[in-house]
Amino acid sequence: MTGVKSLVTLVTLVSLLGVAVNGQLPDITVSSTYKSNQILPCSFPSGDDLLVHWYKERKDLAVHSYYHGQDQLDHQMDQFRGRTSLFHEQLSRGNASLLLKEVQVSDRGRYTCYTSKSRGRQESSVNLEVEAPVTKVSIVQEGDNITCSSEGIYPEPQVTWSRNKTADTRIEKTEQLLYNIRSSVRVDDEGDYTCHVRSNRSSRSATLTTARITNTLEFEITLDSPALKSPLTSVTWRFNGSIIVQREVYVIVTEGWRDHANILHPSGSLTLQNLSPDLSGIYTCEVTNEEETHVKITHVKIAGRLEKTLLFLFIFSMSMLALFLLRFCLISLLQDRDDETKDQLQVLPAKRRKRRRRPRRKKATAGGSHVPQSDQVSKDLKETGF
Repeated sequence: MTGVKSLVTLVTLVSLLGVAVNGQLPDITVSSTYKSNQILPCSFPSGDDLLVHWYKERKDLAVHSYYHGQDQLDHQMDQFRGRTSLFHEQLSRGNASLLLKEVQVSDRGRYTCYTSKSRGRQESSVNLEVEAPVTKVSIVQEGDNITCSSEGIYPEPQVTWSRNKTADTRIEKTEQLLYNIRSSVRVDDEGDYTCHVRSNRSSRSATLTTARITNTLEFEITLDSPALKSPLTSVTWRFNGSIIVQREVYVIVTEGWRDHANILHPSGSLTLQNLSPDLSGIYTCEVTNEEETHVKITHVKIAGRLEKTLLFLFIFSMSMLALFLLRFCLISLLQDRDDETKDQLQVLPAKRRKRRRRPRRKKATAGGSHVPQSDQVSKDLKETGF
């Protein structure tokens, strides 16, 4: 009997909606985010015997109804069950706004609020727009390809690459009317690869960078993280695809890595300790902020004992060779200086012999006679070879 009475009431309500209302208010538009709660506004002059009927597109598509002082949801559309409510404490003050919970893409459209009371009837409409923004973009290297992907987007997104390369892009639509996008480009040289995913007013980007560390002999190494402009919201380090360190609010180190990867710097860089060949592999650092994601892949090869010994012997041999060459050069330099010094010493006696002697004046003879000065000079010159 109750179901028949409700059906009769609904038929009567639909009939009343067909009658001209006292006031038709202009439409308003509200925007909502996927999975959020949204209020659809509706106000009316207060009065007795209140009837509120919300419908979508057509008058028989009931979203929420209220009359006889309580909610009447027997004929509510299935897609809205458990997701709508009125503010009952504010009905007496002329507020018939509808709270729509967990907004879906399928909820978008035109909603009409019909109110009837003792003082007349009124109708107003609300256009609901729904958007599922781009919240995360993932980027990975798969062989010779770099793949960028994002899920749960509305309206349909677009993707572009920083290098303007030819991309293989695929877009699929889910049962929830959301879009998933996946785009791949071929790696042909080193450098950064960045993809941008856009949809309506939202966009995010992701960048992939590669680096190599080979045959390290250190007891510890620090793997640099990508540098982002604004503060980081999360940092994730992976080893060969498995998470080893993660930081969002707190730093979490996977068991088995606490002796090796327990130093995560504020910048996101990771210090590895107690190195062994088992730690050789691919380390991937993914850092995110509110606008972008940056992934850096570092190929690490840690030398084993034999490799370290051979490398040490090689370095030692090179060092000894360098010392030998240095000693040889020093000896050669000193030998050249000794030869030059000997040559200079041999030249000095010859120069001394060539010096002109000063002629000596002879004393007078015993007989008291004197040799003429001119004759004495001539004799001296002959003695000296002139």
